Amino acid sequence: GSADEALDLLRDVAGGCIRAVLTDIAMPGMTGGELASRIRAAHPTVRMVFMTGRGAAAAAEVAGPADGVLLKPFSRAELLAAIQAA
Repeated sequence: GSADEALDLLRDVAGGCIRAVLTDIAMPGMTGGELASRIRAAHPTVRMVFMTGRGAAAAAEVAGPADGVLLKPFSRAELLAAIQAA
């Protein structure tokens, strides 16, 4: 899905049942950092975990809004650990 679809889903889901969002840093139409800012404005408790295939430099760009960063490729264990730590 797209960043706009993620925002629509968060808007439609009642009760705060979404606790974390996993998103790429680079997406068409909106960056991961922009998505995080928009999500946090409406849902400040939602944790943000970013993923990127562009290396540590790209990951450092979102270090502020990130609760976790995964470098691609990553394993299931790394994904689970990042989400649990967020």
